[in-house]
Amino acid sequence: MARKSVAIIGAGVSGLAAGKVLLEDGFDITIFDRHKTLGGIWSPDWAYVHQHTQTIANLMEFSNLHDTEAMDCAPWENIHNYLKRYADKFHLIERIRFETKIILIDKNDLKNGNLPWIVKIETASGDHETLQFDLVVVATGLFSTPEEPNFRGQNNFA
Repeated sequence: MARKSVAIIGAGVSGLAAGKVLLEDGFDITIFDRHKTLGGIWSPDWAYVHQHTQTIANLMEFSNLHDTEAMDCAPWENIHNYLKRYADKFHLIERIRFETKIILIDKNDLKNGNLPWIVKIETASGDHETLQFDLVVVATGLFSTPEEPNFRGQNNFA
């Protein structure tokens, strides 16, 4: 049986965690992120000068990677470096497509689990690609601007 493919949208904390678990469970994953580096709000593309956690040391770490640099109210750089170590340790870096914008996610028949999801992307160079995946995980976080989807029959919902 062929491995199921999964598109993960977002290389922040949730996208990396999802990628790690899915990869270990035998899925063929591709992580997409519109920024130049991973980390979501903890990346240099998002973080502001004095951004830091509001938690005590080690509360921001994953159970399978101890944060040797943990400190109370850690600055964003510490969290970003920790996430890079996490992505390296679990072989996620080589599966991330940075500077990639998602143009469209579509499926011709949502009731048919055998049909693939269509994911259209735009790369940093402006090239467009259309890819197919068995599954899609949206891990864009709370701070990204959502796109309102348009789908057949949406006016039938209350």
